[in-house]
Amino acid sequence: MRFILLCFLTLASYASWAGPVNITSLGVSPKGQYVAIEEYGYNPGLRTYYSRIRLLNLWKNTEAAPMVEVEHTARSPEDLLRAREEARSKATASMEKLNIVSSG
Repeated sequence: MRFILLCFLTLASYASWAGPVNITSLGVSPKGQYVAIEEYGYNPGLRTYYSRIRLLNLWKNTEAAPMVEVEHTARSPEDLLRAREEARSKATASMEKLNIVSSG
């Protein structure tokens, strides 16, 4: 649990300079060993929407797979949705391998 809190604080501090940040859990494995966390938002400096998905091993306090990161030029709100969908699509295989069940 401390690892999740540390990850949230790290993500929030890393992205706080970039603008508003949203962090949400995408799912967890049945035994609670793995969790998928998405960070998404708008980066005013680059004028882009982004989505980052991290797959974490909570038992070992490590990343279970490489981070997935997608960024799109911010022309309309649909670009954020497109970035989030693309990131989830890229993370699907790793989530399935870790048996992470979607929470939504």
